[in-house]
Amino acid sequence: VGVCGDPLRLKQVLVNLLSNAMKFTRDGEVLVRYTIEEEGADQLRLRFEVKDTGIGIKKESQELIFESFSQEDGSTTRRFGGTGLGLAICRQLVGMMRGEIGVKSRPEKGSCFWFTVRLRKSGARRVSRHVSKRLQNLRVLVADDNKTSVHVLGSYLTALGIDTEIAMSGYRALKRIARAAGAGTSFDVVLLDEHLGDMSGLDMARAIRRKDDLPPIKLVMLSPIEGNADAAQWRDAGIDDYVPKPVRQSILYECLLLLTASTGTFSEQRLPKRIEDTELTPLQGRVLLVEDNPVNQAVAQGMLAEIGCDVIVAENGRDAVDLTATRHFDAVLMDCEMPVMDGFAATAAIQERERSDERLPIIALTANAIEGDRERCMEAGMQDYISKPVTMESLHAALSKWLPPKAADDADALAGRPVQAQGRARDNGQSDGEDRVDDRVDDRSKDRPNDEPIDHTALDSIRNLKGIGGDKMVSRVVSLYLSSSSSLVDGLKDGLLDDDAEAVRQSAHALKSSSQNVGATALAQLSLRLEAMGRDGRLEHRGRYIDELNTVYPQTVEALKAEIR
Repeated sequence: VGVCGDPLRLKQVLVNLLSNAMKFTRDGEVLVRYTIEEEGADQLRLRFEVKDTGIGIKKESQELIFESFSQEDGSTTRRFGGTGLGLAICRQLVGMMRGEIGVKSRPEKGSCFWFTVRLRKSGARRVSRHVSKRLQNLRVLVADDNKTSVHVLGSYLTALGIDTEIAMSGYRALKRIARAAGAGTSFDVVLLDEHLGDMSGLDMARAIRRKDDLPPIKLVMLSPIEGNADAAQWRDAGIDDYVPKPVRQSILYECLLLLTASTGTFSEQRLPKRIEDTELTPLQGRVLLVEDNPVNQAVAQGMLAEIGCDVIVAENGRDAVDLTATRHFDAVLMDCEMPVMDGFAATAAIQERERSDERLPIIALTANAIEGDRERCMEAGMQDYISKPVTMESLHAALSKWLPPKAADDADALAGRPVQAQGRARDNGQSDGEDRVDDRVDDRSKDRPNDEPIDHTALDSIRNLKGIGGDKMVSRVVSLYLSSSSSLVDGLKDGLLDDDAEAVRQSAHALKSSSQNVGATALAQLSLRLEAMGRDGRLEHRGRYIDELNTVYPQTVEALKAEIR
């Protein structure tokens, strides 16, 4: 059920408690959870808890820490810094939301800060998640030695209706896998933590792959995203995919859809990239780019040419359906939201027509800020997705699953020359040879003010596409943006004035996407907020947003014009 409250103040309290928990917890974990403590006909009381395994608080000090400018003792202040003022503010904010705040703690055993708030029910109701039929009858084993992690993963999988078993060690997991296979109830997927108590996740994966008598099992590694993962090592051990910890349900759901929709090829798109992996092998093949936004078209065409692909553009889904019926393509890059026919309907039409095992690979171009967008792509029959704004790395990672590398003796100018990963030379602070960043770019960046409305990294990345004349490409992209964005801004203003939520959503979505590609970050962020308002059907503070558009857009235009003078 939906509720009405103050999300900003609620977030402020949670962030404060989480920050303290992280600060005072050197080992172990920090857990956040909430429960409905009381529910009436028109309101309910929620209880939030932030539990840590940190230094803890003495009983006589637990009330004191909620007073202004107080902390447990002077030694704590010296060790960790701070005054405790944040907790005093939290008490005031919680009181304003008709709630209470408190703590349960033991020294060196950790703390559990809790607070309650009373919220009024609204008419909105939560939309139930649609679970793919492909996940029906799926059996999953979770191998993890952390109780909290096991509880969270188990609740995620159970909510999806998936038959789930738990093993708290590598040895127990291997025994369960063997026993299930012997009973004819083999697991389809095993989620294994990178660091189990008695063995590593890699060792467990190797042990599973050595057993020739086991039915096919998909292996998914669970690992902190900060890790410097070696994709080749994981792939060699038989890992099929990767999910970063802490695990999000939407990412886990998407991973399971990918595994059940394909042969389970190792996905490096979610994998943390190693810093030294800076070269991308040129690919060959004909790609159909289905995209209605002219700026996005130009940027994607430039990247595809740099990678080595031949490109044909379709401006809507209907054209894509017609082109794939008469011409051969090795892959399709499909935008999801387009006029005439969107990417989902076009994909369904193409896949229905082919009806073969060798289906044309269709890769979604999607804005993953929308909850469930990626899952919907998999449901529509797309084999993969790339999140917008598209980067050279994400584009190459997706296409390399379907397109072969370009031959070393190819007559094409790209043959034998590695493609520079987008933005890597600037990140490393050095570059040599043919992949050196243009000196003019570096000289110009020294005098840029920090408060400019554009982030020059996006345009500098386009300049580094040397195979298509980077400076000319920047001029083309910026010119396209300047000619197309003014009508989108006008559409946004008209939609706000007319209280037309759908018009606002459509214009903001298009403006956000193209603004990201030219580095107009301020305008992209403003468009993102307006898109969310339009999607929710709540156009609040319209005059303020129109004033902000009237300020940010002219600044963006002037900055981009200066860029190509």
